[in-house]
Amino acid sequence: MPREARRKSASGVYRVMLRGAAVKGFKKFNERTNRDECLEDIYPRRKLTDEQARQEIKQLLGEIAIARVKSLPGWQKDHYLIKIKEIDGITVRQAARILCVSKNLIHRAGLRGPSANFDSLE
Repeated sequence: MPREARRKSASGVYRVMLRGAAVKGFKKFNERTNRDECLEDIYPRRKLTDEQARQEIKQLLGEIAIARVKSLPGWQKDHYLIKIKEIDGITVRQAARILCVSKNLIHRAGLRGPSANFDSLE
């Protein structure tokens, strides 16, 4: 279906005046300064490399090998995954890659409720 040609209003001048005022208002709105900080990075993040993250995890686990974490009993595995999530600079994906477990397992760690006494592990 062909598009209809635009029709001029009875007073074409009125339409041009409105458009000019709208453009001026648009420019004025977009050029004003503001002090918004909503999208700014207020807290700088520390990002560890995989090797640095691996060292931090080894230090946290102590004598337990990284490969053994996924075969630990559920409550004990949960305990260590919670502690690993708390390390500053390690992402969930990075921890999942290093530990060879799914990122969902790490993400869900600690969400099941207080089913075990973790104080006895430390």
